[in-house]
Amino acid sequence: MRKTFLIAAACLSVSCIKADFNKDLLAVISEDHQLKTSAYLTFENSSGDLEIIEWDNDFTRIETSIYGDSSTGVPEDLQVNIIPSPDGIDCSVDYPNGMYTCSVDFLVTVPKNSDLTIESATVNGDIEIIADADVLVETVNGDITLEVFSSSGLSTTNGDIRAELAFQSSSAEIETVNGDVDLTLPAGLSVAAETVNGGISFMEEIHEDRLDIEGSGIETIRIETVNGDVSLSCVEE
Repeated sequence: MRKTFLIAAACLSVSCIKADFNKDLLAVISEDHQLKTSAYLTFENSSGDLEIIEWDNDFTRIETSIYGDSSTGVPEDLQVNIIPSPDGIDCSVDYPNGMYTCSVDFLVTVPKNSDLTIESATVNGDIEIIADADVLVETVNGDITLEVFSSSGLSTTNGDIRAELAFQSSSAEIETVNGDVDLTLPAGLSVAAETVNGGISFMEEIHEDRLDIEGSGIETIRIETVNGDVSLSCVEE
């Protein structure tokens, strides 16, 4: 069953400040999985980056890199959970006693044209996804960078959002606090953009703190930022 993540509900942000530790590479673990078309991937991680890219192979590779203090090694209680099912894979990290003395990065390589659904909830990490996928992404203290088919929603605190949504055909909310939004959308969508402390530009035309664009359908992209600029453009045909 697919999971829907809400960072607050998941209690990931017990502390938004990482403990100080040396960024030594302690271990790399790699697993290969077969995923059917239109499968899902979910990620839940309190300290580390997520990168998803495509390749020409017909299987999915999940590589986890564990960083920490080489003088103490990998904590015994650290658990990296990769749980496959017929419909997809759930990935999460359990840190020992809630202490973030290490971090775990995910590098996931998926087949081209997989038509995936990707959901990710992270704290203290950047997210980069370049894949044929619909994505729902939430992070605290991290940037979001996407080149995907579409998005069900994007949210970050203390980070920028840069996204190209090539075939967006549904409504979505895109929100950031203390960060800029740079968004490329297909033509024809309605857009409602608002910023408190920042400016808005659409196709290089400057607006003030609000911009409304009426599209040809009922789908609306709502964009909100508190301290940051919003830049909008259309996908080139």
